[in-house]
Amino acid sequence: MINKIKNLFKLKEKNKINKLYFILQKIFSPLYFLKYPSLILISCAVIFVSAPKFFNYENKENILKETLKKNYNIRLNNYQSIHYKILPTPRLYIYNADLEFDKILISKASKQLIIPVKVNQLYNFDNLDIDNISVIDSDLLFELDNIIELLKYMKTITNKLLIKSSELAIIDKNRNLIKLNKIYFSNHKKNHLALSGFLYDQRFQIKYLKDVNHNKFNLEIPNAGINGKFLFSNNSNFTNFEGDAKIQILKNNIKFSFKKDDKIKIYKSSLRNKFLNTTFDGVVKVNPYFDLDLVFKMNQLDMKRFIKNKKPITLENISKINPKINGKFEILLKNKNFKNNYIKEAKILIFLENGNIKLKKSLIKFDIGNLILSGSLFKYRNYEKLSFNLIANIVDYNKFLKNFDVVNKKNNKSIDLDVEGFFTLPSGKITFDKISSSNLYSANEEELLYFKKKFNKILINSNLKNIFNYNNVGNFIQSIVE
Repeated sequence: MINKIKNLFKLKEKNKINKLYFILQKIFSPLYFLKYPSLILISCAVIFVSAPKFFNYENKENILKETLKKNYNIRLNNYQSIHYKILPTPRLYIYNADLEFDKILISKASKQLIIPVKVNQLYNFDNLDIDNISVIDSDLLFELDNIIELLKYMKTITNKLLIKSSELAIIDKNRNLIKLNKIYFSNHKKNHLALSGFLYDQRFQIKYLKDVNHNKFNLEIPNAGINGKFLFSNNSNFTNFEGDAKIQILKNNIKFSFKKDDKIKIYKSSLRNKFLNTTFDGVVKVNPYFDLDLVFKMNQLDMKRFIKNKKPITLENISKINPKINGKFEILLKNKNFKNNYIKEAKILIFLENGNIKLKKSLIKFDIGNLILSGSLFKYRNYEKLSFNLIANIVDYNKFLKNFDVVNKKNNKSIDLDVEGFFTLPSGKITFDKISSSNLYSANEEELLYFKKKFNKILINSNLKNIFNYNNVGNFIQSIVE
C-alpha cells in the first residue's frame, strides 16, 4: 500500500516537469531559429575585425605620422614594423619606434607604441583619429633647460597618453644628471597627471591635480621618508605662480609660502625637528643661473642633542656642493634656552660661488666667550683646501674647560686664541699656519707640526664628528694654552 502511494507521487511530479517543459518550449520555440543568424553575425564580426590583420600598414605610414603630429605633437621618425592585433581590442603595434614629443622629450627605440583603432575606422583609415596611445619600454631623455617646456606640453595634452616600463634620463649638455627607472606616466583621469618610478632605487610618486580653486602637486618618496604637497593658486602659470608648500623629510617638517615673478620669494617659512626651530625666508633666482639668498632665523638649536644623534659628517661630503648652486646664507641664532645649550647667539655668513664655499667673519657667542670664524673651501691643484681663521675670546677659561669635562689645575680666568690653518681634502688632515694666545705665546714651526699631529690623531680621523667631542676639544685647547 505504501509503495503504491510513493509511485503515485512520483508520477505526479513527473507530469508536472513534463508540463513545465512543454510550456517553456512553446514560449521559446519562435526564438530558436535565431541561433543561426546569431552564429552568422558573430562570424561576420570576427571576419570584420580580423581582416585588417592582412593589410599593409607600411603604406599608411604618412597617415599615422600626420595624425600623431596633429593630435599629440609627436613626430614618428623611425620604426621597425607595424602589426595589427585584435585582442584585447583592435589596435596597431608599432615596434622599435623613435619618437619626439614636441621636440622636447626624445624616445629612442620604444619597443612598443600601441594605438587603439576605433571599429568604424578599420576600413576608413584616411579618417583615422588617434585619441589614446601607449608607449611601452622606451628610453626617454630631455635637456634640463627644457623642463618648463616639457611640463607645459604634458599639461596641454588633451588625448590619453600612457608611458610605462620605461627609463627617463635628464641630461645637461650631453651629460647625464639623473636617471629614473620603471617610469609610469598617465593622464587618463581628467585634470590629473600621475608619474611614478624609481630614483636611485627609491620609489617616488608625483601627482598633479587641478580643481576649481587650486592646482595641487604632490610628491612622495616613501622609502626616503619624503612627502611634499604644493598648493598653487588657480591663476598660477609656469611663468608666474604662487602658493603654499608643506614638506616632510623624515622627521623634518617644512612649511613655506612662495611667489614667483622674475624671482621666487620664500616667506612665512618654518623648519622644525627635534634639534632646531628656524625660519628661512628669502629669494631664489633661477635665471640666468640658480642663486639663493636665504636668512635662517633660528629660534631654538639644541647643539648637544644634534651632535649626539647625528651621523658623522665627513669633510669630503662638505666639498661635494653642486657648483651650479650659488648664493648667500645668513644664519641668525638667539637661543632662548641657552643655559642648557653651548651656543648663546650666532651670526654666520656663508657664500656659495661656483662650487667654492666662503665663511665671512661669522660671530658665535657662548656664555663664556666669543668666537669669530672665517674660511673658504676651494680647489687647489689636484685637491681641495678648507682654509680657516679662528679668533676666540674666552672670558672664563675655567668654565670653558668645565663645559668640555676637562679639569684645569691653573687659575687662568680669560684667554684669547688666534688660529690659522687649512684642511686638505679628502684626507681631512689639518695644517696649522699660526697659533697664538693672549699670554704672549706664539707657536714656532716645530710646535705647529706637533699640534698638527696631535689634532689629526685625537680629533679628525677623517670625520668631523670628533671635532664636537667635548673632551677631545677641551684637551686640545688646554695643550695649546698650557
